[in-house]
Amino acid sequence: MRVPRGNTLAPGNAFHMIWRCHDRQYLLQNHSEKHAYLKSVHDDYLKKCSRDDFVIYSYTMMSNHGHGADEIINNRKAFSDHMRRSHGIFGLMYNKRHKRIGKVAHSRPKTLRVQDDERLKNLMFYIDCNPVRAGITKNPTDIRWKDFSSCRFYCFGEKNSYSDMLTVPRWYQKLGKTARQRRHKYRSMLDKYLVKYGMKRDPTMSRGHFIGGELWVSEMRKKLYAAMKKKSERSSGSDPPDPG
Repeated sequence: MRVPRGNTLAPGNAFHMIWRCHDRQYLLQNHSEKHAYLKSVHDDYLKKCSRDDFVIYSYTMMSNHGHGADEIINNRKAFSDHMRRSHGIFGLMYNKRHKRIGKVAHSRPKTLRVQDDERLKNLMFYIDCNPVRAGITKNPTDIRWKDFSSCRFYCFGEKNSYSDMLTVPRWYQKLGKTARQRRHKYRSMLDKYLVKYGMKRDPTMSRGHFIGGELWVSEMRKKLYAAMKKKSERSSGSDPPDPG
């Protein structure tokens, strides 16, 4: 049963937007098709929409589906109209290029309401990591995905052809006083997300000499350093005089 967005979304609600190609086909496998889709979304948003109605926080394009983190500001209908226009334009052009007829998108985009900024933060990490989860890249900042994800924008401040449609979320702005601090903190948090969900080996489990909390590991390292220093000083000193 199709649930009206009015029952789940309202002004002030962030949400996870997901859409899939019809019959789960890999219609976006070519990079040119990913660019074509993003251009249709980008151009419609900048020309016909307002950030006073809704904002786009992040996105990632895959070969048969797309993800976005967005928020309704004042106008839920404006978002629905935007999706209908941009998907319609992309579908018409796709069919024309490939001399085909029929649906390109499976149905209208799915929208899942997000509770708060903490969940929005984790959602953006989830979206960033889709190419890693799919086994396409080893790192969400892989240069091959520089246009098809907003990850490098938040990690390095790197802009692409579509990043001007993004709005930086409140939680990101609180990560540091400067842009450099915010980017560094985002990269650190994203790295921990990768480790937590098994997409990256946890270095604390195989490096160094201790596994534990940060304070305990720090204290143990200090003790080890002191012991090794003391041993080094003893071995480099002269032998004590013969009492006989």
